[in-house]
Amino acid sequence: MRPLQHSSYANVASTLALVLVLGGGGAAVAAGLAKNSVGSPQIKNGQVKRADLGKNSVTGAKVANGKLTGADMKDGSLTAADIDLSSLPAASVHASATSSGTLTSTQAEISSVSFTAPTDGFVMVSARAVLNAGETGTYVFGHIREDGDSLDNLYWDAGDTDGFYDQAQSMFVVAPVEAGAHTYTLELDERSVSTTFSAYTEAQIAVQFFPAGSLPVAPRPAPAADAN
Repeated sequence: MRPLQHSSYANVASTLALVLVLGGGGAAVAAGLAKNSVGSPQIKNGQVKRADLGKNSVTGAKVANGKLTGADMKDGSLTAADIDLSSLPAASVHASATSSGTLTSTQAEISSVSFTAPTDGFVMVSARAVLNAGETGTYVFGHIREDGDSLDNLYWDAGDTDGFYDQAQSMFVVAPVEAGAHTYTLELDERSVSTTFSAYTEAQIAVQFFPAGSLPVAPRPAPAADAN
């Protein structure tokens, strides 16, 4: 058998250095990496954490287009400065032409306006007419409808029997509206009249659309029936 060779100091030192580098000397390995030499293939999937990212290091260029959603945004954090306001639906006003005529005891449409809501939102519907009473002791029933459904109603005084249009009456209602086409109508009829009905002029209905809003107070309920 060959006799064991004595280890020299140089042998021991070189062996110890190799163990430190390969075993626990990760810092030595990292120190030896060239700049920009670690890429995605060298990183285990899912191992980069939030703590590894520098503050303000992620920019819009690093985010895939269309990947951020409302769930990624803090509620109330976006302001007008963050939004392209030209891309939002704008408030709008739509009004009918004015009409004139004579009322009857039958509820009838005297003015209407149609418009298309670009999104869900709210509308303020206003209606008016100027009346000239034909007899005393009568009253006019005004009714606003949306697509045939009742939105609001009000009793109007027809004014004096003096031959002048002297009683301007109006009503309005605020209500939520769904995106799409809608028609709003003003209907009038006169009640408690014997022979002479009131005349009306400048009858008009207008709709103001708002893409957002709120109804802290419920609107007045519509009548249970439309009986004259």
